[in-house]
Amino acid sequence: MTHSYLTFLLLLCFSLPQLAVAGPWNLPSTLNEANTEISFEVDSNFHLIRGRSNKLLGSAWLSDGKNPFSVTSDVVVPVSALLTQDESDVPTFHAMMEKERFPEVRVKINGTGQHCTPEEVQHAPCATTLQTQVTIRDISKQMNIPVTLQRHQQSYVITGTHSFEWASFGIEDQSPFLVVLDPEVNVSFRIELPPLPLG
Repeated sequence: MTHSYLTFLLLLCFSLPQLAVAGPWNLPSTLNEANTEISFEVDSNFHLIRGRSNKLLGSAWLSDGKNPFSVTSDVVVPVSALLTQDESDVPTFHAMMEKERFPEVRVKINGTGQHCTPEEVQHAPCATTLQTQVTIRDISKQMNIPVTLQRHQQSYVITGTHSFEWASFGIEDQSPFLVVLDPEVNVSFRIELPPLPLG
């Protein structure tokens, strides 16, 4: 991540809550490891490999303050922050991602499906999709990711799971001899959007 882009993203994260009027879904909001969890798992012929991200930075807001379906987000996850439960798997995983050459994963959300409103979620969880662009190794893919929206006390919680093939992002299996990874990786996430501070 370049210094200028990181500076811009930090300014955006901290200025959005002050500049925008509170809208649906408790937006705008800063996204980081305190309110956003990303985990992944991939099977192999030896064992199931599980991992998570311990660092990320981004923002979520409404591109149209009156339209609850106009959820927009831009999140950067450093590849160095993607860790596996078994520390011995980390070097291989980072090598597959070409960490030095492509140091970050970027996720953009460009709206939700026309299925859920804040009023509906007040009463029961609601299923919809996130129109998402995922960039890994400078390869971008459009994905419609199924999610569940629900209310938890004064916060909104978004949870989802999505699978994709390593090869679709040019990632090659570099596992040690005799170890073969499944061609698909499953990614799960949980985002909690707390109430905006008053004032």
